[in-house]
Amino acid sequence: MFHKFIKSMALTAPKSSDSSFQSMLADGDGDIKLVSGFDSVKSLYNKLGAAHNISPSDILFCTLNTNKVNMTALLSTNLEVNDVIFVHRAGERSEVLFDKEQDGQLLGITVTDNGDGVAFVKKIKEESPLMLKVFVGDHIQEIDGVSMLGMGHAKVVEVLVKLARGKHTLTIIKPIKKEQ
Repeated sequence: MFHKFIKSMALTAPKSSDSSFQSMLADGDGDIKLVSGFDSVKSLYNKLGAAHNISPSDILFCTLNTNKVNMTALLSTNLEVNDVIFVHRAGERSEVLFDKEQDGQLLGITVTDNGDGVAFVKKIKEESPLMLKVFVGDHIQEIDGVSMLGMGHAKVVEVLVKLARGKHTLTIIKPIKKEQ
């Protein structure tokens, strides 16, 4: 079976590969498009942006074979010829206020990133002070007014953990969801 592996956020394929991959906007807007000729997450996002007539910077993350915000289906380890890439793009921006009760307190969220500078929420624990304020798939754009764009998930987590006790603001961008 043919695979493209993502290692260190680089997509590699056999040199003889001329494979095209089907892609769709996860919110259902538009048609199926074909993308090919990419070798990194950045070049994939550029190809997806061009194919779907959107800015690559509007791509929050991609899932494989589902249009749902499903963290087990993230484009992250491999891409098979028959996979369909679903593009989750930036939607509504909002600010979330929360209290951090103590220095060094963990916030009960798991953060990941798309390999192209966008960190987002992957998981939320029930006891998190952010429960029902942020949701899986929300992009963490700013923390207390400081941009997180271009930072990997480890740096975003570091900033969150180092926040002092008190009130804080997250600026988040929600992925556009398919209308029901």
